[in-house]
Amino acid sequence: MPKSSHSSTKAPSKHGLEKKFKPWRKGTSSKYKGEKKVSKQSLKNQLRSKKRLLAKLGANEEEGSKLTKEIEALTTEISGKKVQTLERAYSLKYHAIKFFELQKLRRLSKKIPSMPSPTAPTNVIESAMEYVNDYPKGVKYVSIFKGTCDSSHSHVKKRSAIRDGISKYWGGGVFEEEKVVDG
Repeated sequence: MPKSSHSSTKAPSKHGLEKKFKPWRKGTSSKYKGEKKVSKQSLKNQLRSKKRLLAKLGANEEEGSKLTKEIEALTTEISGKKVQTLERAYSLKYHAIKFFELQKLRRLSKKIPSMPSPTAPTNVIESAMEYVNDYPKGVKYVSIFKGTCDSSHSHVKKRSAIRDGISKYWGGGVFEEEKVVDG
């Protein structure tokens, strides 16, 4: 068998890995070249460093005002990030509950045509589907079906407040989370 000019002096193996891992290709990755990857600082770390720099500069007004603007921007970005993580956590936590409630509502809507007076329940089911679909992301989910037998007063108040918020949102307003109080 002819030997290639780049392979080692060993005899070729059965699996042919010496063809796959060619010596002149070794070390082409940045991982092997010794280059350090510059990592981006976290927002909290950036905020802390800006505050330290502001304290260090002290009386310099131009740079101080510039740093305070950057600090304010970072704090708003951090608060937005907190809201995003909360919304993501709630969406993961309540996804299954919302899915099963929508399934129950769809089954109920399929049974309605066989009922004698189908007009009244359809509006209720449509509003319930709207409740599940348009529920605000940043608020803990209050189930429609849970607690319908005993209907604790707090759950009823929460559901009605959220329904009012949803209707206001679709009416052109903005959903207000202050109305909904966990408790």
